[in-house]
Amino acid sequence: MSTTAGNTKKPDWLQRKELKFLMRNENIDVLRQVLRGTCRQVVHNQRVSIVRSVYFDDPHLSACQANLKGLANRQKLRFRWYDTMQPEGQMFAEVKWRRNRITGKHRHEMKSASFPLRWNEWLRQAEEVVPEPIAAVMQFYREPIVLVEYKREHFQSSIDGIRLTLDYDLVFYGQIGKSQLSVKFGQRSHGTAVMEGKVPVGMESQLKQFIYPFAARVQRCSKYVLGCRSLGLVSGG
Repeated sequence: MSTTAGNTKKPDWLQRKELKFLMRNENIDVLRQVLRGTCRQVVHNQRVSIVRSVYFDDPHLSACQANLKGLANRQKLRFRWYDTMQPEGQMFAEVKWRRNRITGKHRHEMKSASFPLRWNEWLRQAEEVVPEPIAAVMQFYREPIVLVEYKREHFQSSIDGIRLTLDYDLVFYGQIGKSQLSVKFGQRSHGTAVMEGKVPVGMESQLKQFIYPFAARVQRCSKYVLGCRSLGLVSGG
């Protein structure tokens, strides 16, 4: 069952639980069929979206290291757009934050006939329009680190507020030392796929009914960290 969302804006929850399941690409077809039976598939322009996000950090990769250390309070900055190689017309400046087990997101939609490709112009343009929660983080995270690209399918449960996504075919492009957006020499994460469940606080147990009988284990899985590892910026498997 599917529904076309068009340009309808989805709610930007102030707080939620985000559960991630790391899996192999070959399991995607099985899980997709399960979700189509328990949820409705949501279509944004196309059934499969292409998501691209550039993550910013400081020279010490503090946001990445905070995730690796499992710090209870942390945040990260990214710019995200959909379905085009370079941002065209619409882009979102986002700060994702975590407070213990609760996550949230500050999101600001940016519109322009053409977005600049040079990073200094990109940041300057954003600073003129983003709200305080995003602008404050931008003061610390000024360095473009990695462009993360992947395919995403969206699903909505019958229970209000529960959303699921399937992310696969991940590719990472290093941006350190680049003066503008670069899509050269991408590193593909062979076989890795991620299912994310976004649920209101207190409704985590409801998620299991939508993926049953598929067996998956909740894991920590940051695409930003995966990108840093794939590009050799941090150690770890």
